[in-house]
Amino acid sequence: IIKTIGDAVMAVFPTMVQALSAAIAIQREGPKDQVIKCGVHAGSALAIEANGQVDYFGHTVNVAARTQSKSDGGDIVLAESFLADTGVQALLSGLPCMPFVTEFKGVGATRLIRVQV
Repeated sequence: IIKTIGDAVMAVFPTMVQALSAAIAIQREGPKDQVIKCGVHAGSALAIEANGQVDYFGHTVNVAARTQSKSDGGDIVLAESFLADTGVQALLSGLPCMPFVTEFKGVGATRLIRVQV
């Protein structure tokens, strides 16, 4: 976990499979009395250490936050680029996946996948 912003949590994972696995576990095993919106994105970011803590900045971080904002709750919204990873394909096997395109400010048209968990 890198930081919390209000009731949002931002975390970093070494691989797309680990990120998606965590998102699936959160949606399946998280509190049933709360709606959890989840977005997953991948890419490079600028990492800095300030006051003894690591934080990330840049385009990837901004797109990740915007991706999460497209979640309806109880689902996972992820970047279409995740589908190129064979480990991700295995995790998504049998789960309903619906592609869609949305417009992100400063980014333009962005292709995402909504996964029902």
